[in-house]
Amino acid sequence: MSIRILVVDDKEENDLRSRVLPGAGYEVFHANDSEQAMQLIHLHRPELIVLIPPLRGEGNPSFCVRAKNDEQAADIPIILLSDEASGTDECADEILESATSSLELLAHIKALQKLKTMRESMRASEGNYRQLFREMLGGLAVHEIICDEDGRPVDYRFLDVSPGFEKLTGLKAADLIGKTVLQVLPDTEPIWIERYGRVALTREPAQFEHYSQALSKYFEARAFSPEAGKFATIFYDVTERTQAELLMRARLRLGEYAETHTLAETLQKTLDEVCEITDSPIGFYHTVGADQQSISLQAWSTRTLQEYCTVANLEGHYPLNAAGVWADAIRLRQPMTHNDYAALPNRRGLPEGHAALQRELVVPILRNDLVVAILGVGNKSIEYTHRDVELATYFADGAWEVVERKHTQEQLAHYTLHLEKMVDERTNELSLAQEQLLRQERLATLGQLAGSVSHELRNPLAVITNSIYFLRLIQPDSAEKVKEYHQIIQSEAERAGKIIGDLLDFSRMKSAERDVLDVRRLINSTLERFHKPEGVQFNLSIAPQLPRVFADEQQVTQVLGNLLTNAYQALPSTGGKLLIEACQQDDMIEICVQDNGSGIVPENMARLFEPLFTTKGYGIGLGLALSKKLIELNQGRIEARSRPGEGATFTIYLPIAPD
Repeated sequence: MSIRILVVDDKEENDLRSRVLPGAGYEVFHANDSEQAMQLIHLHRPELIVLIPPLRGEGNPSFCVRAKNDEQAADIPIILLSDEASGTDECADEILESATSSLELLAHIKALQKLKTMRESMRASEGNYRQLFREMLGGLAVHEIICDEDGRPVDYRFLDVSPGFEKLTGLKAADLIGKTVLQVLPDTEPIWIERYGRVALTREPAQFEHYSQALSKYFEARAFSPEAGKFATIFYDVTERTQAELLMRARLRLGEYAETHTLAETLQKTLDEVCEITDSPIGFYHTVGADQQSISLQAWSTRTLQEYCTVANLEGHYPLNAAGVWADAIRLRQPMTHNDYAALPNRRGLPEGHAALQRELVVPILRNDLVVAILGVGNKSIEYTHRDVELATYFADGAWEVVERKHTQEQLAHYTLHLEKMVDERTNELSLAQEQLLRQERLATLGQLAGSVSHELRNPLAVITNSIYFLRLIQPDSAEKVKEYHQIIQSEAERAGKIIGDLLDFSRMKSAERDVLDVRRLINSTLERFHKPEGVQFNLSIAPQLPRVFADEQQVTQVLGNLLTNAYQALPSTGGKLLIEACQQDDMIEICVQDNGSGIVPENMARLFEPLFTTKGYGIGLGLALSKKLIELNQGRIEARSRPGEGATFTIYLPIAPD
């Protein structure tokens, strides 16, 4: 049957009555004011009242007075949750701060339940009062303080102890009475003697909570002095409650730590936490292979690395069949405790660099019926207990959660990066496709335009060219300025004609009429058609006995002419150098046209052979695009390389003619 608790407060929502108390197994009733609270007391007879001021209507003192003066409510313990003193203080059985943690509140509720039970039992049998008091209120002991010559407390002697004391400490009265604490527990921390000495000498009571290294427990102690030089202590074992709070805080710290640190750092931090709470100087964490036959060391605790061992291969695999009893947690799939490691008959070996063990505790981590990892601690100064197993298991599960979360985060980051890369690549592909489509549409439009107006444009250009020729014939002695304008008109007409020709060639590409060609003759004939400018240093290097090529002479001549024209235009006004080389490269003939002009900037290199791309102030950017198509029609290829300020080199590759 569950314990009934009445919560008196005027709040609409309250985590205490909606979650904490029901979660602990209590039956909860709620009253908004004093009148409703008294009605519920008479109706349900709750075992405990939790009062959270202020209340509606009557003040708090009125409710407490009514409750304590009511025959049915007088013996019901009242816990007051308030930060302000009021007239309620003297009516409440326990006064706690409103910010008291859920765990502490539940502990006080349990204590009051026990106290209430004790009071009821005392009414039934006064003779059992002392026994019940000792059992319900924890350990009770009476001591006398021992001081040195300067009056400073240095030890204390046991005068009497209760059965509750024996139960909580595991020590027997027969072994304590008349002896000092340092004789019985030589590892007792000085802080216990100092605090108890202050109580015995000043006669001022004290209450505190502290960890006893000698007993490996947390105690809440209340000390008072019945007479000068003596003190009595009533204390409770709060190890479970304190460790639960420590575990909760540690789990929160590790979760926050994992967000900003690597997996290896988080595992080491986890081991540091479990080593601290189990008083173990050694901590280690291994993962287990999917075959359940290999172990891989993943992390040591900080103190282990600093004081105990070094391992050269942190992530190396260690076969399970070569491992000693420390790996039995994997084999037997259960926690293993060895409090006298050296005396074990079947111990074998430890991985190279592993810390020497005196005692150890190893717990397995199981997922999907497989051991996925083990967490171990070692060399505690006293024997490991079942509580240590529970603590290590708790942290081991937390460590694996961190491992899984980190792996998930890493995979998610990898997938995100891969997805971003795929999106970028696809975006670039679509962008390039769109650009190519636009260029093709423009080229198609230009081709249609060139085909339809070429006749109309070429006829006027022919008239202009013929007219300039006629004018030069009839005016051979015209002024130099007139001759200069004649030359400009003729050059521009020829350039316009070339643009129209390039458009027609690009839009109406004819198939290659390939034949066997001599490379030297091909280059020389091209040079005769495309004369080099004056002042240019020209070098021609053609390898001897060069095989002939199989290509369309007209198309290759057009390409070489275009490359020569571009090179002439790129040369500096003075000191220009031009080199033409021809040699054999495997089954291809390589012809290079190299200039020492200003070169090509890197961002333009990738677009050199795109139709309608030009960096010049004239032309429409079809020369290199047309050259690429012509060479590819002849089963060859064209390449370009350049560095800004160092000129450019264009190379065409043509197939060698078959025998």
